[in-house]
Amino acid sequence: MRCDVIAQGIIAAAKELKLTIPIVVRLQGTRVDDAKAILANSQFKILACDDLDDGARLAVKLAQIVSLARSASIGVQFELPI
Repeated sequence: MRCDVIAQGIIAAAKELKLTIPIVVRLQGTRVDDAKAILANSQFKILACDDLDDGARLAVKLAQIVSLARSASIGVQFELPI
């Protein structure tokens, strides 16, 4: 599968849904490096993982952070080093 096309679709969906929380995606296929660059240069906090286990762990950690922040009525800003 062409991961660059998948990355563009993920970004389009994030724009349409006006997502403000991080997204974890697992990419495997052709043009993975291109897809990671596309995601990194997007305005969204989209984290690409190579492995499903790592992706699941990261998603759980991010969900816990967002949940704690919401329960405390605190806004959380996610900044990713590029």
